[in-house]
Amino acid sequence: MSSEEARALIFSGACDGLGPSRPAMLWQLSIRLQTARLRELERQYLTFSPANHPLAILADTLAGQDIVRSIDLAGFIGRQVFVAGIIVATRKAVTRQRDMMQFITLEDRWGLVEVVLFPDVYKQLGGTFGRFGPYLVRGAVQENLGSIVLVGCSVQLIPDLPPPAGQHQPQPALIVWLTQHLAGYNT
Repeated sequence: MSSEEARALIFSGACDGLGPSRPAMLWQLSIRLQTARLRELERQYLTFSPANHPLAILADTLAGQDIVRSIDLAGFIGRQVFVAGIIVATRKAVTRQRDMMQFITLEDRWGLVEVVLFPDVYKQLGGTFGRFGPYLVRGAVQENLGSIVLVGCSVQLIPDLPPPAGQHQPQPALIVWLTQHLAGYNT
């Protein structure tokens, strides 16, 4: 149903009894339309909506994968699993043998996952984490000093969603977004 059809139904009285009053229902419809427009502009200029977790828009893409949620990892100790998330922190370390390794904190929609890439895996992946993600990581779940960690063995960047039709790469996003956002309220 289009917004014009919804307005016509409210004005005609067809929705009487479904809300407190016609003006209140029109106000609620207006707020919902503005919110929907805001989400559309966020996705267009920021490539994601801050109102939702970035992985929320990939829910359909990830649905066919056997992905374990961060809050469920404790139940998989000693098993190989897949997790999906965006990077919120990374730290490189040098071992006693002077090899590089990396610690990565991924965030999924339910919490955080600590990922350890030991030197052999770190060398194989070299530079995989050039962006915040999202990533699909396979590894063994282990308990270490009371903390659950994923010892990573493979990392794959989850392909970006194609940008909306006619959109090129984001420009000075905040300025463009604010300009378009404010212009949207005048229509």
